[in-house]
Amino acid sequence: MRRPTFLLLFFVLIIIQLSVFNLAQTKPDSTSQQSVTKLEQAKPTECKLKRLDIWPGLDYYEKLLSLCRATGNKAAISKILHSIGNIHLREERPAQSLKAFQESLSLSEALGDKAGIINTISALGIAHLDQGNSAQASEYNNKALALSEALGDKKLIAQSLRNLGGFYTHQDNYAQALDYHKKELRLQEDLGNKIEVAIVLLNIGNIYEYESDYAQALKYRKMALGGFVYGQSACGSEFMES
Repeated sequence: MRRPTFLLLFFVLIIIQLSVFNLAQTKPDSTSQQSVTKLEQAKPTECKLKRLDIWPGLDYYEKLLSLCRATGNKAAISKILHSIGNIHLREERPAQSLKAFQESLSLSEALGDKAGIINTISALGIAHLDQGNSAQASEYNNKALALSEALGDKKLIAQSLRNLGGFYTHQDNYAQALDYHKKELRLQEDLGNKIEVAIVLLNIGNIYEYESDYAQALKYRKMALGGFVYGQSACGSEFMES
């Protein structure tokens, strides 16, 4: 079985975004000073979710979580726990990610935050797949899609379709994976997000490579590259998950 493509692409996007930001914003002789300034700015002193121009680490979120627990701000706590779960997932600590996501989900359900519920259910699907729990991953991914469709949120529907495409890629069910990714492609094109279109094109190209259809793989990867180049200007400097 293959590791989900969307997890690998997450790191590709981080590199692209960081590169774009550094090229656009950082002068060669001011890198060190700017880095120090950003680190100072990234030290939370109150329960306040804000956008940052660096990628905060686990220490940042744990400090922020402590501040927000003290205030009882459940909405903020839920979002911070989701971010903590994402960090654990990226750093291959699935048990810790599941714990954070489950608490985040409970809070979102208590608050009636439908988008938060869907995002966290999607994250749980990824975490379970990463831990080898295919049945649970499938259940969470399909539930996220059903809830997204009921809500009518195209971005969340597209996210759920991508996760299902990644799930079936991991199961070596390439026909099903292509079906979900191509459905996502149509939605992302409707939404007009060039970077997201490029990601799904790359996912499709990867699947064709797994099937040894190198002509199709090259075709979709070329289209994806064009999308990344065209859409780079859309990459912002705000990396805090919310």
